Amino acid sequence: MPDHAEFAAKLCPELQAILRAELQAGNVIAESWSDWGLGVLLRDPFHQAHDHSGRIVYRDLNDPHYWKAEYSCPDLQQIIGCRF
Repeated sequence: MPDHAEFAAKLCPELQAILRAELQAGNVIAESWSDWGLGVLLRDPFHQAHDHSGRIVYRDLNDPHYWKAEYSCPDLQQIIGCRF
């Protein structure tokens, strides 16, 4: 099982702030990976909307093959997604 904290610590500061807010709101990391970029998938939908100005991009995917939505930093190939 991957060490989710290790992956989370490698996220850019903007994504770390989003992740921290979600964890404080009660969300839980379900998965993490680093085979394509760096990613963290949350167990539940995002509990709140987060700032996605600057280099952070928000996408509402609604794709059951992947996840419901994501915040990403395309420059660094980093992502936080959430399940349905």
